[in-house]
Amino acid sequence: MKFMNKLTRNKKSVYSLILCLLLVGCMETKRKTNSTSSSSNNNYNNDQYQYGNGNSGSSNGSGSGSGSSGEQTDDGTGYGDGNEDGVADGGQTQEYITIGNIALHGTGGLNRFYPNGGPLWSSTNQLSSSDQGIFYTDARFNLRIRPQSAPGQNTNDSLGNKCQYLGNPYKKLSVDICLRSQTGSCIYTHSFEEVTVGQVSKVKEFTVPNTSAPLVVEVLGVRWDYACQNYLDQGYSESDAAVNGVCPMGQVWDTSCVKFDIQFSTDHTKDFPSSAPRY
Repeated sequence: MKFMNKLTRNKKSVYSLILCLLLVGCMETKRKTNSTSSSSNNNYNNDQYQYGNGNSGSSNGSGSGSGSSGEQTDDGTGYGDGNEDGVADGGQTQEYITIGNIALHGTGGLNRFYPNGGPLWSSTNQLSSSDQGIFYTDARFNLRIRPQSAPGQNTNDSLGNKCQYLGNPYKKLSVDICLRSQTGSCIYTHSFEEVTVGQVSKVKEFTVPNTSAPLVVEVLGVRWDYACQNYLDQGYSESDAAVNGVCPMGQVWDTSCVKFDIQFSTDHTKDFPSSAPRY
């Protein structure tokens, strides 16, 4: 009888142990599943897009926000913070699109990261193939940029290269944009000059190329005001020969990184409001 009681107790212990292991396994599986699910977003090489102004905190949220109405800043190089709501002119429900936090090394100096030339950034390479549909449009493609402060030290740029040094405190960026079809070279280019960090540029209304495929947006060059300011802090003036090609804007050093957003509207999204100045 004692033997049977002991055997029964041992069986209960074994059953309890098995049940505990099963519960732990289930919880671990659940944690892994949730982790995988929560990491899914419109992200490739650290670049991501969303509908709206880029500040809603969601990878694909509505992006609504009152923002500023496009007032020009004191130095004439920015037109609001880019957080305003879009305007539907054909029943569109999606906000305009923001590709946020594009980070790039410069080309000044040894040009270590773009030795073969070509664009510094391309929507066909830095956004996944499943995201190319956001560039479909027939009649409208309006675009502006919004410079951001430099990315943090030891973070990766949009091509996966590490920004090894502390970010330089530039105040303005100039960005050269190319618009083309899936094949061929640039059809249209535009330089967004001397745009203040945290502000948006004017809106460039591009003529849409005749193509049935998604458009391609490329960044051909970036410039900053930091190199000029660095010379001026050493006692040079903008008339000195030493600052030719550096002031007011010069090439970003290849040891440094800069960061900015691209915002654009298409036939399928709301457009920028009329309060957003155009070129």
